Amino acid sequence: NSDAGVFNPSGAMYGSKLLTIFRKEKSMDIYNHKYEHSTAIPHLCSDGNDGVELNLVGMPKDSRCEDFRLIQNSGHVSHTIVTDMTNDTIHSKMALSYLDGGNLVFHSIPELPVKPQLTEKNWVFFGDNSAIWCIYSLSPYRIFYSLDWKIWEELKVTEPKLKWWQHNRSICNSTNPIKIDDSYLMFFHSKDSGIY
Repeated sequence: NSDAGVFNPSGAMYGSKLLTIFRKEKSMDIYNHKYEHSTAIPHLCSDGNDGVELNLVGMPKDSRCEDFRLIQNSGHVSHTIVTDMTNDTIHSKMALSYLDGGNLVFHSIPELPVKPQLTEKNWVFFGDNSAIWCIYSLSPYRIFYSLDWKIWEELKVTEPKLKWWQHNRSICNSTNPIKIDDSYLMFFHSKDSGIY
């Protein structure tokens, strides 16, 4: 059920289990930039087993869910919801959902106190059920938090002056941060002339 391959694997610990989620594509049309609502399938594996396809429950109507990312130790998943795929323009938002057996159940679309762009993606989330954090952008560095998963506030921080290797190119968040001891490991990606 994944003729076009698998994309964006994401792993995280949940309790004592290692979970992995990725997106399967049913159709090769994805390579021709034809994004259909029903072709992206979340697939979840636990401790290296073959896993299951997750049913999408309660997602916004006529939307395409993709780029699934596990949020460590929370049982939640962040993902992109694409709402408009016409005229070579992709309108998308970030969403939060939670795992419930073989289902991925829609929770909410975070409304950060920022002016949204037409295409919003590459936000990264971390935290637990008491609080969740979102790194919205790297340059400028903007981080938000929510204690109830509804109201988001910005944490003002001193912006680090980092010398990225890809000078004068954009650099974006990639996977959700992974907690290791008292620190978080993060991955980033850049894009230049359409190449990641």
